[in-house]
Amino acid sequence: MGQSCSNSCGYNHRPPGCDSDGRPRPAATPLRGSAAKDDESQVPFHSNAFRISVSSSEDLNYAHRRQGWRACYTLGPVLGDGISAKVYEAEALPVQGIDDGKSRSLGDGGILASCSSVGLPHCVRERGRRVALKRFHRFGSRTFQKELAALRRVGVHPHVLRLLESYQGFGGEDVLVLEFCDGSTLYDLYAREHPNGGLPERLIARLVRQLLLALEHLSACGVEHQDVKPENMMLHEVSVSSQRGELKLGDFGWAALGPPAINSDLPVTGAGSRWYAPPELNPPVEGITPDPNASLDAHGSPLRGRSDMWSVGVVLYLLLVGHNPFNRALKQPNPEAVDQEVMRLTALGQFNRRAERWLHLHVDARDLISVLLRVKPCARPAATEALQHPFLTRRVVKAYEEYEGSVFFPRHRLSLG
Repeated sequence: MGQSCSNSCGYNHRPPGCDSDGRPRPAATPLRGSAAKDDESQVPFHSNAFRISVSSSEDLNYAHRRQGWRACYTLGPVLGDGISAKVYEAEALPVQGIDDGKSRSLGDGGILASCSSVGLPHCVRERGRRVALKRFHRFGSRTFQKELAALRRVGVHPHVLRLLESYQGFGGEDVLVLEFCDGSTLYDLYAREHPNGGLPERLIARLVRQLLLALEHLSACGVEHQDVKPENMMLHEVSVSSQRGELKLGDFGWAALGPPAINSDLPVTGAGSRWYAPPELNPPVEGITPDPNASLDAHGSPLRGRSDMWSVGVVLYLLLVGHNPFNRALKQPNPEAVDQEVMRLTALGQFNRRAERWLHLHVDARDLISVLLRVKPCARPAATEALQHPFLTRRVVKAYEEYEGSVFFPRHRLSLG
């Protein structure tokens, strides 16, 4: 159930009572079709079976033979470009020695050593599967090292974007090869459906539940993501009409391993993304003194995962209401003032409770958001606790349910066609 804190700030479930308006801008690229099915194509294990990290300094002969990632993948279109890296769609190239009928060793004495192409298991056959290839702008960057370490620690989980391979130092660059989720993100879907009344409430509940399952796993692994936002949630097999979709959390560039960071350990500009970051990951706000024990449990030990839970609250508010909960900051005259106001509102926990759509939300939706957006980390639920909240348990019941309309428009106002 996660760690708990003292009664004075502990989480208890109590039923309560990006334009100028905070509306989403159109997605840069249209949402694309569903990702490939399981039987469509497979990722090959290139030599050194089951080894997903290769450094150019480890084995010069091996490095020469592999020529880095370029010997294994061909680049496709750009999927995204950030401060630290650019992500491409890529396709795996045929593996020499597997498709040509020759015998090939996949690791020294490993499980698949010296097997012929005829006898290779299905998972090793090369069929040109697409992957996401993340090329970091700066060689040896701290961001690459943090993301690689976090992905290794997290391992495999159905709702975490999986690391397939990493290349360190080949051609003077660092590269991560990740599983491909058709190029769309939760923000793409949100922006596309916003003009149509938003996403169905049950679909939102399902996606948030998957996000919480990912964060529950991260917390068990001693990892805090610290940049949970819709742009970092990859989707596949999405159907709005049938309220189905699969979510995978990605981009671990801000991830922290070990005890949660405190303000003195953070960069001067804070960690994560301003509109989604909790008070404890932001720079200090003048006139507001944070509680030094707010991130500790009743025994004085650091709580894990609570910063990410704040971000879940922001995401849930955004999806249900249609704008960021701190959108009042947009009234400030310039970007710097907007940033300062977002941090002030965040530090005080003063999110927008006057929006018309907020007032029309079901009581359990408002309650879940309210407990997630508590200023003190120890007062927020752990992911395991949030998964038991009525907002989720009452809506995620069975695999197939009738379409119920969107969260913005009642069902009778929709033309379902």
